[in-house]
Amino acid sequence: MDNMYVHIHCSKFYKSRLVTFNEQVSKLMQEILQWRSTQMSPMVEDAYVFINQKGKPVNFVSLHQIFATIRKNAGLYFPDRGRHQPRIHDLRHTFAVDVLTNWYKSGKNVQDLLPKLSIYLGHLNVSFTSVYLTKTPTLLQEANKLFYAYKNTNNEEQKNY
Repeated sequence: MDNMYVHIHCSKFYKSRLVTFNEQVSKLMQEILQWRSTQMSPMVEDAYVFINQKGKPVNFVSLHQIFATIRKNAGLYFPDRGRHQPRIHDLRHTFAVDVLTNWYKSGKNVQDLLPKLSIYLGHLNVSFTSVYLTKTPTLLQEANKLFYAYKNTNNEEQKNY
């Protein structure tokens, strides 16, 4: 809790990973742990963090129902999409695109940082991360700015030869 990360053991494809979180999530996690202690469900090393009122792990169906409620309360329902509504996994896609967009905006070297994003997402290869990098208007705009800056710099250098 002090370092604001969770170590997830043997997740998808039996990989372990560290997942960081912010102060707001830290407070929520503390509330969950406090609630657990009132339910006589103390934390032990191999205990599930997210449990229901019966002390059982929250299952896949319940998690999706909870997310559907959150999505509805947040106004993220699109009638024209029918049953194809935003999924909890889409948050990974949004996160990856937002990180990339912010790197472009702040002038970071995206080529050097992309492998770090892949590692953070738990991918063994940058090509696996490309699935998450949906082209958004903002991302394309930021990438184009960098391209034009690079192009103009190279044109000026060629004029000096």
